[in-house]
Amino acid sequence: MINRFRKWQKLCLKQLAATFKKGDKHFFCLAATATGKTLLSAEFARRLIDKDEIDTVLVFCPSLEIQKGIQQTFSKQLRAPFDGGLRAKGRVMTYQAMLFQSEAFWDVLTNHRVLVIFDEIHHCAGTQYSKTNSWGNQILNLIAGNARFVLCLSGTPWRSDQLPIATALYHSNTKIQCDYTYGLTDAVKDGVCRVPNVTLIDNAQINVTMYKEGKKTFDSIADALINSDLKYTDILNNLAAQRYILKRGIEKLNTFRADDPKAGGLVVASSVIHAVQLAELLQYEFHQSVSVVSYLHPNSSGNIDAFKTSNTRWVVSVGMISEGTDIPRLQVCCFLSSILTEMNYRQVLGRILRKTKAPSVSETAWMFTFAEPTLVRHAKQLSIDIPDTVVNFESMQAETTDKAAHNYPNGSDETGVGGDSGSGNNLDLNFDLSELDENPNAKESGDDNVIAMPESEVSDIPEEEQDECLKKFQMKEQHFFEELVELCDYEDIAHG
Repeated sequence: MINRFRKWQKLCLKQLAATFKKGDKHFFCLAATATGKTLLSAEFARRLIDKDEIDTVLVFCPSLEIQKGIQQTFSKQLRAPFDGGLRAKGRVMTYQAMLFQSEAFWDVLTNHRVLVIFDEIHHCAGTQYSKTNSWGNQILNLIAGNARFVLCLSGTPWRSDQLPIATALYHSNTKIQCDYTYGLTDAVKDGVCRVPNVTLIDNAQINVTMYKEGKKTFDSIADALINSDLKYTDILNNLAAQRYILKRGIEKLNTFRADDPKAGGLVVASSVIHAVQLAELLQYEFHQSVSVVSYLHPNSSGNIDAFKTSNTRWVVSVGMISEGTDIPRLQVCCFLSSILTEMNYRQVLGRILRKTKAPSVSETAWMFTFAEPTLVRHAKQLSIDIPDTVVNFESMQAETTDKAAHNYPNGSDETGVGGDSGSGNNLDLNFDLSELDENPNAKESGDDNVIAMPESEVSDIPEEEQDECLKKFQMKEQHFFEELVELCDYEDIAHG
């Protein structure tokens, strides 16, 4: 059994015990990514079992990858199987699995004293008086009122679609009411998580050629995206931009590996084809060892497990290494996803924040991405939430990539996005969109790997679910239904 607990875990366990003793049936814990939420919940379950306060434990989580980690932690902490078998102390299943359980399964809640734990509860939306998604509906109708005790856990307690989180209480209907909070600011201060550093890469020489308007030059990514037909996917698929950001990530990873040869890097791609392109650049041009994981690559789950303990430098992922996936040796991330929600951004950042050294040893984590306006806002908000965060604005250079970037702690940018970071020449980024203007029926550049839906079909679907649908449309046909239900609203899928 694991006996060493962090200070915040001890305080939260004490408060959990007091809440349970009072007879309250619900507890909401906000704890930052990589701070030990799973261990906390497993220890709480062990104490209730040892005191004969509960008969069994049910844990629900958002994905199969997270399910495996939870099962291992609970089995170790409870010293018993946690697979739902005869000798087991309970079981863990994904949220989508709730939809396929028989009525007899739910009888366990009325016939036994059950501790129910919801991991990353923000995936479940709705109240008795508002719209619910299918998982939230199951929780409200089958679980919340029948469980002996409900423990809700989240590291990002909000939803991009603004729907309320199932079972959560709110102050004035806007701010979630947490029974215990251990945020990322506290985790960084206590040395539990690494200090985040975000480098936003811009360019002062972006040439866009259009059929009617000819060639125009823009002095920043934001300027080009706002004042031309250029799409962010065009930048993500631009070879020069890809080379630059990957080289910056490699340089930073090399500095970490000089101290820790096991340090690794994560590249988050926007599609499977995009991931293959990036992996080929890493392997053949930059001579880096690399693994690719996606829903189209065989045995990706096993490859993630292998990467955790291997010496491979990079893993390129499409939708598989985000929320809940624990790979402590990851310390650098190149964020090249086309999903720009703050939730996705924070969850990916969390993959590189888990420390591998003692709290007294300073560690940093570095994320490289482009200075797309939405990502700039997320970075500045992060620096407000976590004062130790450093936000770097860096302009691409044609001659070399190791010019010193301007650093603006706390998100302050005194010279504006796109300022030159060194004395070298700006790198030219060239985009020819003239064929798109000439042929209005042609595909938008960079969208070859994205399923485009007419505006009328998606206007009523929340932003979060649109993003997650697009992410999952890259998977194999046999995985389609199970994984799509995992990240989307079942009822929206059923109605097309």
